Amino acid sequence: MVISVAGDISLGASGVYGSKIIITSTGSAVINFSGELFVGDTVSGGGIDNTQTKIPQNLILIGTSTYNSGSYHYYWSSIPFYGVIYMPNAYVTVWSGVTVYGAISAQNVAFPYSAAVHYDVALRKTSIAGMDTPYIISKWREVTSSSDPDWVSF
Repeated sequence: MVISVAGDISLGASGVYGSKIIITSTGSAVINFSGELFVGDTVSGGGIDNTQTKIPQNLILIGTSTYNSGSYHYYWSSIPFYGVIYMPNAYVTVWSGVTVYGAISAQNVAFPYSAAVHYDVALRKTSIAGMDTPYIISKWREVTSSSDPDWVSF
């Protein structure tokens, strides 16, 4: 299924806690959107649930927002995220307790609290409509000290 949203993706927010999209065991979704990404709540399990397939290629979020400042685009669901978030011109914050199986590609990605990311190496050769060439992590460095020049404080 391909869904195009001229605006925000907001699940589990603004008093609608527990709202979610469920990808069935034979399903998949590509969601194109132009506004804010605000997915999840740790209280009642809102978000996007792809745990029936557990295949990151079956859930693709493509955002065209150019808002590149913290505290705007969030992913913070207690449901493990099996998917891809692609927002090449935006700042995405992955909030506390999130577990990601797949990939997140944005101009800036922040993990201000504990989160676990399990990059799916199958994505290296996966062609996804609406995205540039497949991505591979070529360099990774964990920033662990506030004296590091790459340290970001929230």
